[in-house]
Amino acid sequence: ATCVLNAGEQSDILLGTNLGFAIPGNAPIKGIVFRLGSYLKTGSGTIIGAAQLSYLGAGVGEIKSPAGTWAVGAATTDLGGANDLWQTTWNPVQINDATFGVGLVTICGGVAATPGVDYFMVSVYYSVP
Repeated sequence: ATCVLNAGEQSDILLGTNLGFAIPGNAPIKGIVFRLGSYLKTGSGTIIGAAQLSYLGAGVGEIKSPAGTWAVGAATTDLGGANDLWQTTWNPVQINDATFGVGLVTICGGVAATPGVDYFMVSVYYSVP
């Protein structure tokens, strides 16, 4: 997915849901990682304005942004961690639901740019009692 942004513009939300998790119902959720494969086709200064987990169509928990700007070419960024719940709590019913996912927006800095997303992955860490 790509978008063309002028200086100061924000992209629409790119929302990924229906991730197909099947976590056992009694498993405590320990952490969530969002991995983003991004690139900057043209321009400079585009950053991830916000990445936030979502459930039932609404943003949930902490909004995360990596430091720095996107460089021309491909990059991989991880947000969250094996012990990071994004300042909220999660249970298997929520994670397994088709509406669980992640939303992403980009904001263009001082120069028009064409940012893109090659892929994203969501990893959920849990323990089986």
